[in-house]
Amino acid sequence: MTDQGNLFVPTPAKCACSCGCVTMNRDGSGRCTACALKLCGGEKLKEQAQANALAAHPEWGARAMREVERLARCGIPFTSEDVVLMVGLPTGKVATNKNNAVGALITSAAKHGLIVKTGRYVPSKRRRSHGAALAEWRGR
Repeated sequence: MTDQGNLFVPTPAKCACSCGCVTMNRDGSGRCTACALKLCGGEKLKEQAQANALAAHPEWGARAMREVERLARCGIPFTSEDVVLMVGLPTGKVATNKNNAVGALITSAAKHGLIVKTGRYVPSKRRRSHGAALAEWRGR
């Protein structure tokens, strides 16, 4: 379609849920495909929560990252529990939703290419974790 000799290009509609996406789902809902699948925004929220968890414990984060770097250089597989064994928990004690910085730190190290998952999961050694499956990591 042309408008007075100029090519008319419609502005893409934004997602109805205000996520900012412009790739619309074809289901007529006015939502992007990710929102239609209930995926949109979740990763952004996760990243923000992880950043907040690390920001709440900057000294611990620096110590723990040095330990992750050391373990990565050694070349032996390790878990988040091994890092905690060396540097302790961010809050100093076991508590539900109080030590989220541990996972945030491991995720950050993986996103920056420092470590990768081995594909194995090993049982936790801490009694309070009741043998929870922990991802095993190694240096890249």
